[in-house]
This record gives sequence, C-alpha cells and structure tokens, in this order.
Amino acid sequence: MNMSINIDEFDFCDFGCRNGGSIQFGIKHLQAKRGFGININTKCVELCQSASYDAMIGDFCNIELPDKCVDFSLLFHVLEHLPNFNIRKHDSLYLCHYMMI
Repeated sequence: MNMSINIDEFDFCDFGCRNGGSIQFGIKHLQAKRGFGININTKCVELCQSASYDAMIGDFCNIELPDKCVDFSLLFHVLEHLPNFNIRKHDSLYLCHYMMI
C-alpha cells in the first residue's frame, strides 16, 4: 500500500474517504481535476486505492498538512466521529480555500 502522496498534484482532499466515491463526486460534480483521500482506517484506504484513487492513512485530529495546500476539502460523515468539533475547526479552515461539509 503506497502512503506517499505529493500534495502539489491535487486540488482537493476527501477526509474520511472509503472507496473513492467522494473523490469521484468532487471530480464529476465540482469540476475538480484530482483529489486524494485520507482515512484513519487502513481498510478504507486500501478500498480507495483499489478503486484507483490516491489515499493515505491519517487522523483528522492529528494530521499536518500545509496551509492552503488544496482548493477545497470534502468531509462526508466525518464530523460526527470527532470527540469535539473544536479540535479541528480552526486548523481545517486553513487547509483549503473552500470546505464542503
């Protein structure tokens, strides 16, 4: 399983990726070119990669990505799993220009 991703190659990220469905949504409906997924669950990352999408293991509450490294982020079914929304509310706003929750 490849965990190395060059973030400069992507215009959005999908937190909580499972099988690449949200990445496909971002490309098809939001006119994005290329997205990558992040999930804390190894099996979900493997499912996403098996669907030919880039994905990496990461914890939404403890991931370090550069400010404004992507144009937007997708967070479908992520926030309800966080122990406290304020943990990442501030930092996640700096990750991208736009956020779709």
